[in-house]
Amino acid sequence: MEDPDRPGTPLHRSQSQNSVVVLSEADHLMLKAGAMRAVQHAGSFRNRVAVTPAVLHRRLKRRAILKNGDTNVIQTHVSKKHRKYLQDLFTTMVDVQWRYSLFVFSMSFILSWFSFGCVWWLIAITHGDLESELPEGWIPCVVNIQGFWSCFLFSVETQSTIGFGGRATTEECPEAITVMCIQTIFGMMMQAFMVGFVFAKMARPKQRTQTLLFSRYATV
Repeated sequence: MEDPDRPGTPLHRSQSQNSVVVLSEADHLMLKAGAMRAVQHAGSFRNRVAVTPAVLHRRLKRRAILKNGDTNVIQTHVSKKHRKYLQDLFTTMVDVQWRYSLFVFSMSFILSWFSFGCVWWLIAITHGDLESELPEGWIPCVVNIQGFWSCFLFSVETQSTIGFGGRATTEECPEAITVMCIQTIFGMMMQAFMVGFVFAKMARPKQRTQTLLFSRYATV
C-alpha cells in the first residue's frame, strides 16, 4: 500500500495539483480584491476611476504592453485632463475615433462657410446692396447678391474655389476684396490641416498591432 504522504505517489501528486489550483484561485481573488480596494480608494479623490472589468484586467495583468498590442497604462489623478487634449489638437484628432473626426471635419467647413457668409452679408448691408430700390448704374460689392443665403453660397464658392460664374466681387469695395483674399488663404490652410490629419489617421500603424501575436512559450 502506498504512503499518501510520501512524495511521488499518485495520491500525493493529485493533492499537490489540487493545492496549486486552490492557491492560484486564492491569489487571483486576493489580487482582484486588492484592485477593487485600490479603485475604491482612488474614487475618493477628485478624478475618479470607473470600476470596469477592463480596469480590473489591466490591474491584474502586470505587463507594459498587452497581447493585443494595447499599452497597459491607466491615467488617473491628472489635473485638467481635458484641456491637455486641446494643447496638441492635431494628435488628438488623429487619436480619436472616426465618428468624432468626421464630425469635426464636417462642422469645421460648415462653420467657416457660415461665418464668412455673415461677413459678406454685413458688407452687402453696409454698402446698401440689399436695398429694394437701387439707382441706375449701381455697382454692388458682389454681383447677384439678394440676401443672406446668396452670401452663404458665395462664401462656399469662394472658399472651395468652385466659381460657378453667377456671383463675383467687383472693384467697388476694397473691404470685399480683402475678405475674399483672407477667406481664400484660410480655406487653403483648413484643407491642408484636414487632409493632413485624415491621411495620418489612415496611415497610422495601429491596425498592424492586431497582426502581431505573442507566443505562449519563449524561444531562443
